[in-house]
Amino acid sequence: MPDSIEALSSALWRSQGLSDGTAHAINACVTLLGADAALIEIDDPDRGSWTQVAQRGLSPEIAALLDGGCREHPLIGPHLSLGARIFMDELQGPLDVPAMHAAGWVSCQASPLTGWSGELRGVLWTLFRGGWEPGDDGLSRLDAICRLCSDFIGRCISDRAYATRESLLLTALASVDEAVVVSRRSGGTDIFN
Repeated sequence: MPDSIEALSSALWRSQGLSDGTAHAINACVTLLGADAALIEIDDPDRGSWTQVAQRGLSPEIAALLDGGCREHPLIGPHLSLGARIFMDELQGPLDVPAMHAAGWVSCQASPLTGWSGELRGVLWTLFRGGWEPGDDGLSRLDAICRLCSDFIGRCISDRAYATRESLLLTALASVDEAVVVSRRSGGTDIFN
């Protein structure tokens, strides 16, 4: 379990896939932020929808309540799309539901996981059974976790796209005796035979 930002960075670089790496990020949230639960969901390009990829400490019912709903909410969704973090003390607003309170959740935050060009890649939720006063140190840790997690997700998406292109290329090359392959910097590939 990562006990520092440096340990999380190292764990992400050693991770073998999306679920492994995001599990490390979730564990870092619990350890470094004192969260009682955490959840990561991403905009999955393969599925064309938002998908929960890792969570810790949430019942399936509570995880389902957080599943993509806030991005659709007219007040919260635009903030996440603009890269703004949302704090919800006492879980007021769209998440003020009896099930959340019955489960003992008092406060939470949602941080957008954005790529370097500003695209929203995912959302990191942390939930607390008590109030959370992060201070500058806590916010700095949260920012670092979000940056590392977003970069990791971007790397996984790129790796998956590369593997798909490589598979298509190998399939195409298997059908011909000889071919010239031109790979463009923009990511496209042309095959001539």
